[in-house]
Amino acid sequence: MRNEELLAAARAGQREAWDELVDANGRLVWSITRSMGLSSHDAADVFQTVFLRLSERLSDLREPDRLPGWLATTTRRACIELFRSKHKRSIPTDVTADQPDDAADPARDAERREIARLLTSGLRRLSEECRQLIRLTTLTGEFSYAEIAVLLEMPVGSIGPKRARCLERLGGTPEVAQLRPT
Repeated sequence: MRNEELLAAARAGQREAWDELVDANGRLVWSITRSMGLSSHDAADVFQTVFLRLSERLSDLREPDRLPGWLATTTRRACIELFRSKHKRSIPTDVTADQPDDAADPARDAERREIARLLTSGLRRLSEECRQLIRLTTLTGEFSYAEIAVLLEMPVGSIGPKRARCLERLGGTPEVAQLRPT
């Protein structure tokens, strides 16, 4: 059966039609979840969410030939919601957040604090987007590029080049320039 017939039968409450609708369109949803870098567990959660939303909106879908587009959009949005809910905590704003405590060597500890102070000051001169990108890719180390792309609403392929430009700008700030050997 085609999506049009399956949707009509599913609206009428035919369980077999619903199962066939999910089987016929499930690969699309799975492929999007996997391309977004989700784990198998998270992908399964998104899959379930997408088809739950479809079941709630069966009567609203007037153009059955647009179902694949609706599923793709709904899947991407569900992935973004998942990323955002998993990473609700704020992005670190201080360079010193993950610095080791070096109490055994007070001189080294003072040097690290000064470096962190200069980096933090240099980061403040950058755009908010650059600050967040540098923090997410360099300082925290806990996000994949797929997650960063969702969090910052940018294509995965542009993260590396943009990060390089932001780091170059950071290196050009007067504070960070002080860190270069003379």
